[in-house]
Amino acid sequence: MITVPCCLDIPYLLSGDLVEVTGEVTQGSMSGENSNSERRIHIRDDKTREEHSLKYWGTGSDIGDKITVRYLPHTEYGYVVE
Repeated sequence: MITVPCCLDIPYLLSGDLVEVTGEVTQGSMSGENSNSERRIHIRDDKTREEHSLKYWGTGSDIGDKITVRYLPHTEYGYVVE
């Protein structure tokens, strides 16, 4: 079943224009667990101080880590860039 958030993210998928945020992890999965799984983290944007939340597939990140992520704004699925 296709949901409204999925449909709203189609233009972002087609253009490749995902939301990109660089900042500090404020909540989320811990890196001590090395297995890949779906995770949710929260990042405070370095520029705006706004809190962003996204889901991704991979290993965990520690609170306080500085990372860059890209994600779809409506479904909140994305990936860690660095």
